[in-house]
Amino acid sequence: MSKKGEDLSNNKDTLENNKGFASEKQIKNGKAKDLEDTIKLSRQEYEELQETAKKSKENWDKFLRVYAELENSRRLWQRQKQEYIKFGNFRLLKECISILDEFEQAAENIEKVDPHLADGIKMTCKKFRAMLEKENVKEIETEGCIFDPHLHEAVAVEERDDLPEGSIIEVVQKGYKYEDKILRPVKVKISKKTGG
Repeated sequence: MSKKGEDLSNNKDTLENNKGFASEKQIKNGKAKDLEDTIKLSRQEYEELQETAKKSKENWDKFLRVYAELENSRRLWQRQKQEYIKFGNFRLLKECISILDEFEQAAENIEKVDPHLADGIKMTCKKFRAMLEKENVKEIETEGCIFDPHLHEAVAVEERDDLPEGSIIEVVQKGYKYEDKILRPVKVKISKKTGG
């Protein structure tokens, strides 16, 4: 037996002792230098590995889908959290504007009796309004406006031929906005054409 044949035979024995780390074809071609790089498998083992690889790919795809859903949920939760923070004070601010109304009413009523006390209440109202403005609460403008059901609440109608239909004649109670939401609509008296 030639030297090359002995080497191949030795490689073949080594492979059998090491549970077949290379194919016979690789041994014959002399490509099985590093026996740990190649493995000899039975068809059943190969098919099992193929099935495992397929399941592994399916699991990876499932993981990616679940991860994407989780990321979307996280982003949605972040947006909702910001909305809750932004509008968490909505009810409190609504109460604050009612208290401001009462202070303004008190200032008007007391002015006839005690102008100095009325001035003090007006200063408090001014500070209160400044605090609300800092929180992005703004009074809804009504001057020269036509009735808008999204912003106004009509509490009275007066027949007037000198004004366009639906003109705001008088503000009965101020209305306020917080960011882009209505805290309270403006209660108004509006015009109506005679016989219309």
